[in-house]
Amino acid sequence: MAPLSLAGCLGILDAVATANTTIPDFLRFVLAHASTLKYDVRVQTILAASDEILGVFLSAEETRDRTRQWVGHIAAETFTEELEILTHQPTAKFNASHAVIKELEEIDIEDMARDMESSAPILWATFNGLLSVPSDILELQARKRAEYRTRKGRTVGAAAPVAADGIVDGEDEAAEAETSEDVLVQQRKARVRMKQVVCLSILINNRNTHCNVLQTLVGVFLHACNTPESVVNFLSHAGISNAPSTINSCVSSLSDDSTTVIHTSTTDCENAYTYDNVDIDLKHSTSTADQPTTTLIHMTSRMTFRLRHLQPGDLSCSAELWRCSDANPHRRPCQGKP
Repeated sequence: MAPLSLAGCLGILDAVATANTTIPDFLRFVLAHASTLKYDVRVQTILAASDEILGVFLSAEETRDRTRQWVGHIAAETFTEELEILTHQPTAKFNASHAVIKELEEIDIEDMARDMESSAPILWATFNGLLSVPSDILELQARKRAEYRTRKGRTVGAAAPVAADGIVDGEDEAAEAETSEDVLVQQRKARVRMKQVVCLSILINNRNTHCNVLQTLVGVFLHACNTPESVVNFLSHAGISNAPSTINSCVSSLSDDSTTVIHTSTTDCENAYTYDNVDIDLKHSTSTADQPTTTLIHMTSRMTFRLRHLQPGDLSCSAELWRCSDANPHRRPCQGKP
């Protein structure tokens, strides 16, 4: 097909005017009846070139600004729709105030990533593009690592296992130059994926505070690290963690559930126990002649170990053995034993 000339363009415009219509109306009609006209080669050409047509509107100086505004408006609507879908996913919500250990253990970042990617593919791809390192910077970093290895006489070591969060076992910054490029690529992808989960979790939590799966995980971690309340408040306001009051409720619920789990596990005769004496010196008061006090507290701790090699019922005789044991201060005579 010969290139379109100015005269040919004017001829097309005259033909459109003669048909008593406009090009926008013509395109709207064609697209509205695409299912009927799709067998026409000329219509197929228009449909196949839709990306190219939109690209022309975006690149042309006369339409660039208006097209960008339109693209931004459509993108915002699409992102909002996908966020709304995410907030209604059952897996996005977690009742932190009534948390139990089993539910907390079942939370998996990779599962969250897959759910987000399938429910909000456009938003997920957008964050992937925003968080990924540009290719020219990656090439520069790779050259610097190669130069470092050459200068230091180092070689690339064996590939270490990469965790879901992109952290290599035993990794440190100095060892990056000696890490296989394939492993570094896996690390970057895993870290970007984790950051995507964090960003989307903040967004859906901002729309619905009940969508707090990640925030609950972070909150429990902060509590375990004895993080200052000011830091917890900051992370809570940033949308990364639950509020201190919610964290305390979550920990209380987990403690209650832990008590239930321990009580249940101690009745099935499939555990071993070890005890240890603990002495703690609490220097919180001053002794006087009238009110002498001791700051030394004596406690006994107990740890429970699950005996994995036992089958249910293997130690069902333990109650009878203890009842007949000479070490039992409340021992009662056993049948068949003098």
